Amino acid sequence: SPAARPPRAAHLRPRRACARSAARAAGLGLTACAALLNGSMLVPYKLSFDGDAEDGEGGGGALGSGLEDALDALVFKMTGVGVSALAAGAWAAHANGDSLVFTPWGALSGLFFTLAVGTNTLALARMPVSLNTGLWGSVSVVTSFMWGVLLLGDELTWPAGAAAGVALLVAGTFGVVSADGGGGGGSNGDDALRQAGEKPVEKEGKFWGMEPSDAPRCLCLSLLSGVWSGAVLVPLSFASVKGTEFVPSLALGAWVSAVALASAACALLPREQPLPGLLAPFPQVSAGWPWAWTDERRRLLRMATCAGFIWTAGDVCTLNAIGMVGFSVVYPVTHTPLISGLWGLLVFGDFDPAPASDGSSVDEEGMELSAASAGGSQAAGEAGRPQFVVAAAAVEADGHVSESGAQAIEEGGDGGDDLSDAAVTFFAAGTAILGGAALLANSVRH
Repeated sequence: SPAARPPRAAHLRPRRACARSAARAAGLGLTACAALLNGSMLVPYKLSFDGDAEDGEGGGGALGSGLEDALDALVFKMTGVGVSALAAGAWAAHANGDSLVFTPWGALSGLFFTLAVGTNTLALARMPVSLNTGLWGSVSVVTSFMWGVLLLGDELTWPAGAAAGVALLVAGTFGVVSADGGGGGGSNGDDALRQAGEKPVEKEGKFWGMEPSDAPRCLCLSLLSGVWSGAVLVPLSFASVKGTEFVPSLALGAWVSAVALASAACALLPREQPLPGLLAPFPQVSAGWPWAWTDERRRLLRMATCAGFIWTAGDVCTLNAIGMVGFSVVYPVTHTPLISGLWGLLVFGDFDPAPASDGSSVDEEGMELSAASAGGSQAAGEAGRPQFVVAAAAVEADGHVSESGAQAIEEGGDGGDDLSDAAVTFFAAGTAILGGAALLANSVRH
């Protein structure tokens, strides 16, 4: 008879269980870091600091609205990605006793990454971070799922879960778009004013802080960016190099393709003239681009390079976390718009109620509310809270708030202490996107 298998040492089992638990905890920690970094990747473009802009004025963020700004941001970001990815890849190769290995599959991933970042940067210049991330993130999840099932041999094991996941992603995407940030957060006060027969001030001519003419283009660019983003890691399935060691090849391909795209634009785009075709809505390209270095361009260089470092750190965390806790855990968490939504809520005011554009409002009878009569609202805004603009119809001819309007405001509140309707809708939609991504990730066998 065959020899009996020696019994496993009982004292090793708790140690192995502890090692597995520690590895899973480390994987979950890396997943959380990846989600935070991915959700913060676009933030440097929108940050403004006192003294950054000319004449000592705080700018509206480093990223301008011109085509040359988007191309500069693309090249600068890919430079940051390249430097940080080479450092990370060299460290990983040294730790494994290997040398850096470059693969053409990584270069192809870099090309997809450049296309994703390029289209997204054009949109980001004219739209909030939270809306932008919600759109491309959800489309990226669906695109990568389709690549896996149709090309990479992923087995669909739970069709009902996949269908529910797609439905949640679609609903979440529409929810993100419908959560019109800046559309008026103080809903309690607005409702009370309406019940008192008054008319609250509404934001004029804006959708999510975008001009109506910009909204279709920005939304389409964000969706297209999600399509490219969902294909970025597809070549990884065919490469012999995996994990962190794959990143330098991706970064090199991204940098080369970004420089090639910017060089072609530099040679072909007219200067100080209207842009042709689909580029016509963008401002004219300045005569000195790309050789002139202004203060704004230097600031963009700093911020875009920082964004590149953040992306590399997030990608390294993602690739290593997948090996520890699995794709089905990491992918949904790192593609949720909830982190960018928190940035929009707490820092950028994406969900704040909108003040009147010129500091005054006119009621139905032509009565004007001056900025001085809304001093309390301005003080609240300066304190960092969302402004509540008093309804013009609630102001009497002498500039005082009418009794019914004042009572309605007192009873309804100013809306500053609560999340606005837009914020609630956005975070509900973001949770739906997270749930949909989780269902998709768990409905296939990789």
